[in-house]
Amino acid sequence: MEQQFNRHHDATNRTFSLRQPALAKDYRDGVQKLTAGRTLRRTGRVTYNVEVQSSIWVLHANQLRPSFQPVTVPSSRVIPLDILLDTFDLPQDVLAAVPNPQAHRPSICTSRRWAGRSRRQAVHMQVSPG
Repeated sequence: MEQQFNRHHDATNRTFSLRQPALAKDYRDGVQKLTAGRTLRRTGRVTYNVEVQSSIWVLHANQLRPSFQPVTVPSSRVIPLDILLDTFDLPQDVLAAVPNPQAHRPSICTSRRWAGRSRRQAVHMQVSPG
């Protein structure tokens, strides 16, 4: 019966191996698109942890497509502070870059604008055994 259903609906068995490049369905911004990633591990029968843009997504196998292009995950490059300071001609003295806390004006707090509403405690239904 299951084989007949699979033949009729063109169901395929999707399995992904460790570190295999895959395209993941991305539903952000209200638009469905495919984003490159790679599978990290299988967490269930049909769910996988997938590394996409240096974050880990948990996706169903139906949300993954095999990819045959290698995935380049951006690495976090650390630039020494001296290079940044020299590039932008910033002072190297840390104390000169710290703003004076006394120069800030004290903020004036305004009272809240909504009415004070009294709330009643919820009465939970109690079922008597018997």
